[in-house]
Amino acid sequence: MSEFQKYPKNLGFWMPAEWETHEQCWMMWPTGLDLDRYPDTERMQKGYAAAANAISQFETVTIVANDSDTEECRNLIDQSVRVHNLQIDDSWCRDTGPTFITDGKKLGGVDWEFNNYGESLGPDYLNDQKLAKEITKITSSDYFDAPIILEGGGIHTDGKGTLMITEDVLLDPKRNPG
Repeated sequence: MSEFQKYPKNLGFWMPAEWETHEQCWMMWPTGLDLDRYPDTERMQKGYAAAANAISQFETVTIVANDSDTEECRNLIDQSVRVHNLQIDDSWCRDTGPTFITDGKKLGGVDWEFNNYGESLGPDYLNDQKLAKEITKITSSDYFDAPIILEGGGIHTDGKGTLMITEDVLLDPKRNPG
């Protein structure tokens, strides 16, 4: 297969809109560098748990948590919420996890290059850089490595070909110079 044929679009994949039916929600438990930036850790964790518990009434929720945070996480969430242990640096799953795509039959995951928001918060996000690949393994999704620095939460689509993104996210000289 040529490199050109490996592009998701050329294999029939597309990024569905957020509001389309999907199987599950992935979240990351507040940890590490989150806790350094936000002083009210307990409130943050209770908020994440409340969101996970509410969403779990309608679809499967999986929370990624560090081993050291698992017990506290499980104490705050409903039993129906899954917890998967992976080493993570913060709680921004949409930015560092895979962007899920589909071909109508199977799931794919795009792994954007993550450089910590243009290195604005320092270089300490090495675990988060591995997250998308790990989640695609867990979900048995087709894996697509994208050589573009981008936070997955910085893009939106209607699922029909319209993509919304800000210049600050994609064209920042500390992300994608040139």
